[in-house]
Amino acid sequence: MPSLEVIGVTGSYGKTSTKHILKAVLASKYNVLMTPESYNTKMGVTRTIREQLKPYHDLFIAEMGAKQEHDIEEICTLVNQKYGIVTAIGEQHLETFKTLETIKKTKFELVETLPHDGTAFLNKDDDNIRAYPQVNSVRTMYYGIDAEDLHYRATNITYSGKGTTFTVEKYDGTSVEIQTKLLGRHNIYNILAAVAIGAEKNIPLDVIARAIKGVAPVAHRLELKRTSDTLTIIDDSFNSNPSGSKMAVEVLGYMPEKKILITPGMIELGDREYELNKRLATHAAEVCDYIILVGKKQTIPLQDGLEEAGYSEDKYYVASNLQDALAKMRDVTATEPSVVLLENDLPDTFEE
Repeated sequence: MPSLEVIGVTGSYGKTSTKHILKAVLASKYNVLMTPESYNTKMGVTRTIREQLKPYHDLFIAEMGAKQEHDIEEICTLVNQKYGIVTAIGEQHLETFKTLETIKKTKFELVETLPHDGTAFLNKDDDNIRAYPQVNSVRTMYYGIDAEDLHYRATNITYSGKGTTFTVEKYDGTSVEIQTKLLGRHNIYNILAAVAIGAEKNIPLDVIARAIKGVAPVAHRLELKRTSDTLTIIDDSFNSNPSGSKMAVEVLGYMPEKKILITPGMIELGDREYELNKRLATHAAEVCDYIILVGKKQTIPLQDGLEEAGYSEDKYYVASNLQDALAKMRDVTATEPSVVLLENDLPDTFEE
């Protein structure tokens, strides 16, 4: 298929979301195939090519995961990508990578193997991406919010019960307003990557914006649900990691309405569970108007955190179970427009 162009997407996080947004954007003009679910290994990409790639496809988006050095390079040798996106680099899979330097080098295998007429798309706000000494002098487009010298920049960011609105400013002086149901700063980066590739593939900015407006959030991951004129729920019940919880509370903090958090805290964090839950509580104390904790024993670290932060006792409630918590929520949201963040879910097997 000589006309097929391949876009590789890698990063420590943000790969899957970026892939879905990118497909929505590119499908407004091209026939696009992407690797399904988390088919991001050499075997998964091979299976996708064998079973789903057709002669009529113009573009193939390949998500590339790695657990050790050369994993990405192997996928690149297989697909011969023309474009490469690196979303973010962090300390994941350290048990196999050993060092952050090895992770950086492995993620950048996507960029270092690009052909001379290819293009790299890099999140310049990411410290680890910015610090990497790229060898391949291929054309490189930078996107971000805060960094200097960006080709695609997000400005005028606002959050509301309807989602996120921001402006993308392109290096040629043009700009477009983006409206999306997706919440959180991390999703702005994912959208910027998709806008950049869409624009480089000659899709008009207004067409790109329309495609992004239609992208639905992943169920139970910062998912907006408007239950009445005055009550909006942010369902983040599938999240269970500390950085995700911190980000969700940050999103809640940007909302103009009364801000309420309902959470049982995080479990399965080993010997750091107490400390990380306590930290979540101190962070929540800074932004929340009211906090409902689920489980009297389960939430002791959070209760300690709120007490240490000097959070008023009449601004939080410890519920015995989720039903009790939701009843209290109806009570505290009855009088004014409110946004409620449901953060983390306990497994069905959990009993106090």
